[in-house]
Amino acid sequence: MSGSALIIEGTGPANIEAVQIYQERAQRFRDMLKEAPWASLVLLRGEPLLPPEAKRMLIEIIRYASTQNLVATGVVLQDLPHVKTIRHFWTSIYDETTLPYQFFDNEEQARAWLYAQITAAQ
Repeated sequence: MSGSALIIEGTGPANIEAVQIYQERAQRFRDMLKEAPWASLVLLRGEPLLPPEAKRMLIEIIRYASTQNLVATGVVLQDLPHVKTIRHFWTSIYDETTLPYQFFDNEEQARAWLYAQITAAQ
């Protein structure tokens, strides 16, 4: 956690158990942030792909987090093979939610956009 941003480091591939563990851990931080607008910074490495069941669960988690004052997500793809495929996969996840999101080449760009989204929501 950094200020009003929840930093999520994802390395894959992952399964439904990994998504469940993520939900349990992340919810503790969401509970601390939910009283004011906040954002998530997602840093993806490895091959961050999920099986269909885990993907559906993650979509529901994102939808729920949006009800807890989550206003935007910035996604940084770091040192990934098959960037186009992975970006398409994560786009298909976020497109199933109403949460504003963008992909970035680096963490600094993502943080600047996220803090602008938080400020606009206050």
